[in-house]
Amino acid sequence: MNFVDAERAALCDTLLDVGPDAPTLCEGWDAYDLAAHLWVRENRAGRMLLVMIDPRRQEEQMLRAVKQQKSFTDLVSLLREGPKGASPFRIPGMAALANTAELFIHHEDVRRAGENPLPPR
Repeated sequence: MNFVDAERAALCDTLLDVGPDAPTLCEGWDAYDLAAHLWVRENRAGRMLLVMIDPRRQEEQMLRAVKQQKSFTDLVSLLREGPKGASPFRIPGMAALANTAELFIHHEDVRRAGENPLPPR
């Protein structure tokens, strides 16, 4: 298993361990918001372009829509499976290029938040 796949699996395990309402180091986001962000980023790349136009509003609308459509556990399961369909993240090498830092950093955002934060890895 490569680093990106291992980090994705570990992040998903951590998300399930802490639950949807767990705080993160991403200001204003809980674990559910973070899972939704990661899933949208990989699977709705066209929608992510809208974030550049009006970042806060577009991101909030996307997260809200995803959370209305998918339960936390379903969303984490989808995230664990990786990108689907026409996602550019399915292009060979793209996941390693674009997700190595993204998954590691957001995993740390979950691990280091809350009442009993874990130390940096």
